[in-house]
Amino acid sequence: MHIRAIAGYSLALAGSLDQARSQVAAIRKTHPRYSVDDFLRAFRFDPHGAAVFRKGAKLVGMA
Repeated sequence: MHIRAIAGYSLALAGSLDQARSQVAAIRKTHPRYSVDDFLRAFRFDPHGAAVFRKGAKLVGMA
């Protein structure tokens, strides 16, 4: 699920929202409560990196 989150957030940031939403839908099927907070707990980003991924998550409704 974390790999799909990376894909979804990155695709959203790149402007490919349809593809990003597809990744989010796949996550939601198996982990309906998964959020960007779960993602950030799994990966230790500096504040800037975390902010970038939070922005991507917000674009696809996972923030």
